[in-house]
Amino acid sequence: MPSDLNWRIPSSFDIEKLIEKDPPSFLGKKKSNLDNFYYLIDLLLEKSLFDDLSKSMGYVELYSNDLQKNLAHNYKDYLDYLKKHGIIQQAPQKYMKSSQNAFIKGVCYAYRLNFPYENDLSIRLIPIIGEVHKKRRKPLIKAQIAAQESVFKKYPILTKWFEHLEIDLMGSRKWIDSHPKYRLPMGWIKGYKKGESNPQLRRLKALHAIEKIYNKEYRFSIDDNVGRFHSNLTNLKSELRNFLTWKGQKLVSVDIKNSQPLLSLMLLDKSWYLESSGSFTLSQFPTIHNPLVTPTNPLGSLSLISPSSPFYFVTCIMSVEFLQHNEYQDIVKYKNIVNSGEFYKKMHLEIFKDTRPFDKAKMKEMTFQVFYSDNKFFHQDGSWKDPKTKKRPDAKPKRLFEAAFPTLAKVFRAYKEKDNNNLPRLLQQIESTLVLKHIVPRIASERPDLPIFTIHDSLVTTVGNEAYVERIMREEIERLTGLQPRFGIEYWTPESVNPE
Repeated sequence: MPSDLNWRIPSSFDIEKLIEKDPPSFLGKKKSNLDNFYYLIDLLLEKSLFDDLSKSMGYVELYSNDLQKNLAHNYKDYLDYLKKHGIIQQAPQKYMKSSQNAFIKGVCYAYRLNFPYENDLSIRLIPIIGEVHKKRRKPLIKAQIAAQESVFKKYPILTKWFEHLEIDLMGSRKWIDSHPKYRLPMGWIKGYKKGESNPQLRRLKALHAIEKIYNKEYRFSIDDNVGRFHSNLTNLKSELRNFLTWKGQKLVSVDIKNSQPLLSLMLLDKSWYLESSGSFTLSQFPTIHNPLVTPTNPLGSLSLISPSSPFYFVTCIMSVEFLQHNEYQDIVKYKNIVNSGEFYKKMHLEIFKDTRPFDKAKMKEMTFQVFYSDNKFFHQDGSWKDPKTKKRPDAKPKRLFEAAFPTLAKVFRAYKEKDNNNLPRLLQQIESTLVLKHIVPRIASERPDLPIFTIHDSLVTTVGNEAYVERIMREEIERLTGLQPRFGIEYWTPESVNPE
């Protein structure tokens, strides 16, 4: 979202010099017509910086009706000119138009910026010249300011601390320049590898993020879907957070270990389905469909759960019979694994025994697939290649998990039956409710002088206060969920990413 009357243009693109060399016949004599070129580049850059770059290999969908309204009736001339000179690339296939709010049907074209490999690549601010584009930009700026003010009013205990947040600009830039992930070879880009985002966009995104914090251009929003608080910190790469301080004081992060698996234990407890429970219950999250509700059990009553239901075990979960029942031993194992403090290692041993070496990254990928993938994603074997991402989806990790935890898998499937996003959405709603409505307000009440930042399931404060923050997090989570969380402590220092 634009925050001023400037275009943000990658430093490698010199449109004025290009037009001098090859004057386009359609441009006309008004210098303000240059805005149309800058509009396209700024639009593609903005969307690329804030969208998931790997999903569509950096391509951004552009709609003809939007371009006619915001650019010019001859928008195709501008696109063709930029394509001709290698400034942008067009996707090899057409994309389905996905703007449901605009009721757009059919297909559209997608484009991405084509950068040269330049290690000094940065973003230039170019003033908007024409009054037409200024007029269009001003309502967007006004709307952005109004949205920020709304978040400030709703969450002052979270936003007020950002004013004194500082970042070592030179140190963070030096790290970006030296890191292999962002250091670029010479030559022109020849395409993305296996659907990954290209290094130029990764570099620009990192530079853009640190410069926003340095200039105190903060951006806040509340996710209406799951209630998460988003800020410049949540958008900042974890390595670059090591260059942050607050009023010169070092910062430390306290995070809930394996928060998603931990919170999923609530779904396996009888009290979760009782409205009279003193802790969190499913009824407190009305946007999530109650999987106990069936044609024969319209109110989702525990007493009416059929023995064939995947939830039948919750009716006898505390009994000796349950603990000894072979059919439900996977529930007992899963709880023990989550509470062990070594979730990924124990999960690996349960699924693979000693047949392969432990790989934490692979186990994280499996867990992510189990929680987030569609129920229909099960038989894919990697033989089909996605034309967009160039990846080959393989559901084998999910099948291995379900083989080891059949009852648990049925529970997860039941939550995703109406909407495959329900399970991750529910777990994130529980997390955001814990953090934003209970933990942070309690800290703000007890210690109004203590700076607190949130990064979803992590709380960040100044060094020396981490033990207090961890205690409050533990007490509130235990009180509201009955769970016993474990925490990770991470001290943010440049030395963490610049070892000697």
